[in-house]
Amino acid sequence: MAPRAQQPGKTSTMAPQTSTTQQPAKPKIRYLGRTSYTVESRTRPGHIHHVDTYRLTCSCEAGRYGKRCWALVAALGYEDWRRRQQAQGAASTARPAGMAALQDVF
Repeated sequence: MAPRAQQPGKTSTMAPQTSTTQQPAKPKIRYLGRTSYTVESRTRPGHIHHVDTYRLTCSCEAGRYGKRCWALVAALGYEDWRRRQQAQGAASTARPAGMAALQDVF
């Protein structure tokens, strides 16, 4: 909705709108090895869910019924980020090939 143009001599009675949107809290995710993670509950702080990203399972209430839950999605996103970071690290330490390798020799 576009704001209305104010006519000369009249004052506006509309208060400015303020946005109180908050960013969702970052989930506390811990990598246990291979495809296992622990994810802190979003609704019950301090409660931990165990997630397996290979089997797509979670120990939360929804996960026990085979439904995709928030903890599983968070663990999958973290796993994707972690694998990208590993790939970037491996690419930066790779040796140059072709002409670049010859330039390093001479």
